[in-house]
Amino acid sequence: MSEFISLIKATLVGRQFEVVSRRFGLYGNPETRRCIAERLGIRTSRVHSIEMRALKRLRSAMSRRNDLRDHLATIFRAQALEVAR
Repeated sequence: MSEFISLIKATLVGRQFEVVSRRFGLYGNPETRRCIAERLGIRTSRVHSIEMRALKRLRSAMSRRNDLRDHLATIFRAQALEVAR
């Protein structure tokens, strides 16, 4: 897992890694956009924008790295199931 996080960290820039890691709970429990916004002192719309750019960047990286794509797909699927509950 730490290898996977290193790959994500190397792909994302600026606040993107912090937002994505908090949003999808890479180091613990996932957080809402509102919680992340309060922690970073920015608006929730800005958190959303950063998250969308980061995901776009990761999708682009996934097209080049199959192992990254498999890990991300697993995490996002699990996250989607948790959110749907």
